[in-house]
Amino acid sequence: MYIKTGDVKQARDWLEKAALQNDRDAQYNLSLIYADNRLDGDTDNQKLIEWLTKAAENKHRDAQFNLGTRYLQGNGIEKNLEKAAYWFTAAANQGDAAAQFNLGLMYEGGEGVTKDIGKAIEWYRKAAEQNEAGAQYNLGIKYVLGEGIEQDTDKGIEWVSKAAENKNPAAQYMMAYLFNQGSDLPHDPTLALYWYKASAEQGYPEAQYNLAMMFAKGEGVEQDYKESLFWVRKAAQANHINAQYSLGTFLAKGLGTTKNLPEAAFWLSLAAAKGEQHAIENRDVVMEMLSTAEQDDVKKRIDVELAKNPSNNTSTSSTNSQ
Repeated sequence: MYIKTGDVKQARDWLEKAALQNDRDAQYNLSLIYADNRLDGDTDNQKLIEWLTKAAENKHRDAQFNLGTRYLQGNGIEKNLEKAAYWFTAAANQGDAAAQFNLGLMYEGGEGVTKDIGKAIEWYRKAAEQNEAGAQYNLGIKYVLGEGIEQDTDKGIEWVSKAAENKNPAAQYMMAYLFNQGSDLPHDPTLALYWYKASAEQGYPEAQYNLAMMFAKGEGVEQDYKESLFWVRKAAQANHINAQYSLGTFLAKGLGTTKNLPEAAFWLSLAAAKGEQHAIENRDVVMEMLSTAEQDDVKKRIDVELAKNPSNNTSTSSTNSQ
């Protein structure tokens, strides 16, 4: 009541009285107050962790999950994967789907626990049955690949489809890919376009790039270079190497926009820095068409970009490994 009316200090006082009597709900809510900078204008990590731990020890499921997350991320407490797994297990055993999914990830990666793909699948399944989209996708992929479980492509696609319906962007991309390939599912460009767009709208770069290519080629939709440019730019800005090369090509040729050679040179150079062979060749052609001042400006922009994100600079001359 006091929290709703904005009297946080009075709420804290009442919660402390209940928390000192071992009320786990009060302990958990008290930790939330100390996590909120509305109290004295700042957070109090020591009291936050103290009350969160007490609530978790008293089997408060949300407290167990939140404490596990803090240990996993090192948020307000020293990072400790073993303790993260301990508290995720406690919450998972109480039916928390997010904890079950996280525990599956930890068993699959061997983080904080001994790597065990069987246990990972067990926890993925528990979370998937509770409609946890990430777990549904991971479980589906395990069935498709036959990884740690008997291969069953139909059952795998069924789980991936459920994850896609639950708005998991990786699952949506996978459904689009399957419809586009027409091997495990009937070839259906319209459904491929639908799922690529659903995934792309959630910021999934591979889906953004493939969606752009469908618009560029007129697959499942009327050819539209302007729409293609919109999506290829988004993927390029997310460091998708093929999208960066394609964006440079669009700008050099004036596809979906007016021709812009300096901007084309920038994106081609960025893709070339990652070893995209065609980008290297086209960059050199476009750079020769620029003035010395324009060339210098492109080089400065590339230097800034690579300094900001050194992982962009993987190669300058090798062939594309993708």
